Amino acid sequence: MTAIDSIAALEAVVGKPSPAIDLKVIDRVDPTAQRWLAASPLMFAGVGDGDGGMTITLAGGAPGFVHSDGPTLSIPLDHIDDPALLRPGEGFGSLLLLPGIGETLRINGRVAGIAEGAARIAVEECYVHCAKALIRSDF
Repeated sequence: MTAIDSIAALEAVVGKPSPAIDLKVIDRVDPTAQRWLAASPLMFAGVGDGDGGMTITLAGGAPGFVHSDGPTLSIPLDHIDDPALLRPGEGFGSLLLLPGIGETLRINGRVAGIAEGAARIAVEECYVHCAKALIRSDF
């Protein structure tokens, strides 16, 4: 099996994404995404492990426990199952769920810092992800 180690290698296997995909991905948390954060009680977070791999942890709390000022996401450390996994400079990818809603909010970026009881994430991508996987899973 050949390793897929670049976007070009991935596109050679699955094809290029539709140009419409670029229209939905933004580089900040806009007002619509902030309303999603205000209603979301659960986040799955993938974080870089320092060796090129990823680890997943959960974060949860009352709806609105995750905050954003637009370019930065703030997650209280005491709401993250394993906050020690988040290390400054490492990649970060998240999936936020709303009860009863099939679509999910994705926010990706880098861990910018840990301070004052919160992890700060520099947002690089923010977009709504379709419900196909949840529908297929009968979740």
